[in-house]
Amino acid sequence: MASRSRDRGPSETDRPRNTRGLKREGRFPRGNMALTALDTVAVTAFLAVALSIFGRKMYLRLRYLFTAQRKEPRWDRLPTRLKNFVVYGIFQRKVAREWYAGVLHSFIFWAFVILGASVVEITAQAYAPGWRVPTPTIAGFSLTGPLYLAEEVIAVLAAIGVGMALYRRYVIRPKKLMHEGMRDATIVLCFILGIVISFLLFNAADAAAGTVALPEWKPISSAIASTSIFGADPALWWRTLWWTHVVLLFSFLAYVPHSKHIHIIFAIVNTFFMDLTPKGALKTVDLEKSETFGVSRVEQLSWRGLLDGYACTECGRCTAACPANATGKPLNPMRIITNIRDTLNDQGGAIVGGQVDGLPDMFQTVHTDEGIWACTTCYACVYECPVMNEHVPKIIDMRRNLVLTQGKIPPESMDMLRNIETNYNPWGIGWDQRGRWAEGLGVRTLAETIAANEPVDVLYWVGCAASFDDRNRKVAQAFARVLKKAGVRFAILGAEEKCTGDPARRIGNEYLAQTMIRANVATLNGYGVKRIVASCPHCFNAIKNE
Repeated sequence: MASRSRDRGPSETDRPRNTRGLKREGRFPRGNMALTALDTVAVTAFLAVALSIFGRKMYLRLRYLFTAQRKEPRWDRLPTRLKNFVVYGIFQRKVAREWYAGVLHSFIFWAFVILGASVVEITAQAYAPGWRVPTPTIAGFSLTGPLYLAEEVIAVLAAIGVGMALYRRYVIRPKKLMHEGMRDATIVLCFILGIVISFLLFNAADAAAGTVALPEWKPISSAIASTSIFGADPALWWRTLWWTHVVLLFSFLAYVPHSKHIHIIFAIVNTFFMDLTPKGALKTVDLEKSETFGVSRVEQLSWRGLLDGYACTECGRCTAACPANATGKPLNPMRIITNIRDTLNDQGGAIVGGQVDGLPDMFQTVHTDEGIWACTTCYACVYECPVMNEHVPKIIDMRRNLVLTQGKIPPESMDMLRNIETNYNPWGIGWDQRGRWAEGLGVRTLAETIAANEPVDVLYWVGCAASFDDRNRKVAQAFARVLKKAGVRFAILGAEEKCTGDPARRIGNEYLAQTMIRANVATLNGYGVKRIVASCPHCFNAIKNE
């Protein structure tokens, strides 16, 4: 009897009399709009296949992520992480920096969020005809109607967003998007367009049959239904469009993990786990406990480093902002991220099975040595990335492997490192001349002021550039005059000051960097220095953050 009731609909004696009230409540009986038992069996099988394809690929992706050998906890400062999740993940603050891309992405993103309720509701018709997503009631007013209106409006906006995206790729054709073929992006955009259009047409067929819930809250579907499109057989249209919508929806779900658009799932997660250390600070390596220096294989990265690959949207903003790339150097920050992802996908099975011998390393699959050396570590790529990917730390890790493990250093960098090692500055000028810039200014060294039993409020950290570069010496001299004019009691270290190790660290020679750092820390501790001021931004970053 239940199956017959779904096929033929309730009789006149069974039909409730107060149908108008039931329409308002969203419980109007569906009559001939119900699916058959065969439909239910078929859609169950289809959903099982689609969800299995999705689940298997997602399982592999997650399993590959956790092959990462480096531990990197990212659960600290939860209030800040939640704030970043909302600002950069949900409201996509960085995406909106480019208004055109920001508008189209916001339309599509919010369609995914708001239409989630309709996905559940429409799919449920195969199992519970007429079922509606429960919504709260405020002061006696049900939010079901506003939800339906929001779904219709966002569906139209999503269709507009897809049109804008296709126009951008095929007509505007910005250089930063021309790095990839169009096929994958076009397939995904067509899926989204098909899903939102089939949603609106399904609601319109429902309205044409007179069985739609709360038609006054579905003005777009009702307007479509008022045309002659569904005049012949609304029930057939309803069933056809229901199947169209469900097939498109779950086929898209099965396709996503196989494409670069897996970022739909991982990008928002990436914003929660973004790096909260000070901008520009490079992480220190424990050289005594480390078994390897830097990275040469993807599994040597942290799980967060691997997550970047799946979060990447391939928008090309990082490469477009890269000064090295802009001057024709072979550095492509975006390709570092996407090639890490592709290498992980290609080698993940072997890594999980422990069969890594003979597999190509990152310098073969991710980026060339020449491109890695071209990076200026300016962090423009990290700053521009809308999903908080971290390019520079990966480049530094690859450099550390080149320098400390493979012994590969560019000739021009070799001279600089040798100068730091012997004379404690990149220029190679005698370390005893570090304080000559201050001659005639009445600036005293910390040793001299302590010997004279004079109070010192601030130690002025001059840095290598202001000590040895003729043009930059003027900066130190001007700054010293300002301090004296302001009545600040300050001193310098003079010949006792050494390079902070910043150039060595950024080039990948962590051992030399830490040697310089330890020597400077010992000097500062010996004098009991409490306050330091620096005019060099590199020195300031190294002393404060590293």
